[in-house]
Amino acid sequence: MPQHILAPLTFTTTGAPDQGMPSDPASATAPGTNAAPPPTIMTNSTIGGRAETLTTQEAPGLSARSSLCAIAPTSTYGFASAAPIKTGGGVMGGSARERQYLGVLRGPAGQGLTITRRGATMGPDGSTVLDVYAVAYEGLAAPLLLYLDEYHDGVLQAPQGLVCAAAIVVR
Repeated sequence: MPQHILAPLTFTTTGAPDQGMPSDPASATAPGTNAAPPPTIMTNSTIGGRAETLTTQEAPGLSARSSLCAIAPTSTYGFASAAPIKTGGGVMGGSARERQYLGVLRGPAGQGLTITRRGATMGPDGSTVLDVYAVAYEGLAAPLLLYLDEYHDGVLQAPQGLVCAAAIVVR
């Protein structure tokens, strides 16, 4: 009976535990906040030793008013593991659907994006694996982390602060 087991691994140059990491990442809090940190990334995939990256072209003049898709009404949509973007598609088509979705997103003024897959993490339900993407655009101080769920379908919208250069179509 085939089984898949996910376990977080941390490698250091000395082999000793990293002193900068808490022994229980789930109990740590982000600096300067009382909120829990983002979920621990359990797996990371690279292609030939480099992270998978997608870039989108600038769409000048685009704004929240002229976005070609709806913008999520909640600020947590896509930015929290508890409110992932549900692209669906499953094991066979999920990653292609995620790329189709990400390919229409732009910065708030139509800026092109640099989107890098960071890896995967376990959703709060303890059974759904979420893909984690870092999204950056010119003028953004720090990359945004988006959580995508390829195992469930949902209404697709742009997360707040991002817009769409085209209608969202995933197949």
